[in-house]
Amino acid sequence: MTRSRRIQFDAQKISNLGIERRLRRDPEVAELLGRMVDPKAHPSILASIPGYLAATGTLGEKERAKVLDALGMFARDQIVPLAGYDAVADRVRSVRLSMLDALHSGAEI
Repeated sequence: MTRSRRIQFDAQKISNLGIERRLRRDPEVAELLGRMVDPKAHPSILASIPGYLAATGTLGEKERAKVLDALGMFARDQIVPLAGYDAVADRVRSVRLSMLDALHSGAEI
């Protein structure tokens, strides 16, 4: 999730399927990943983990609150948006947008 660049042999879609399967069947892993949501975490972690949790229906209230706190901090403290690799979307994008997408999609599940 924290790679500095992509290569032609990336298998992110296949990796995502494995990660999502594991999250669906192992609540401990979902809980561990949820703990990683922290405004001081690597941007790629923040861009990816909420999306994985939302995609698997494991974005709980605690995680949602942490995402909202991070978004509030970013809105208050950032002038230039933070970018990170969003593993779910398989591209580099604004961390705020990735987190907002996760909150929105998590609400629909």
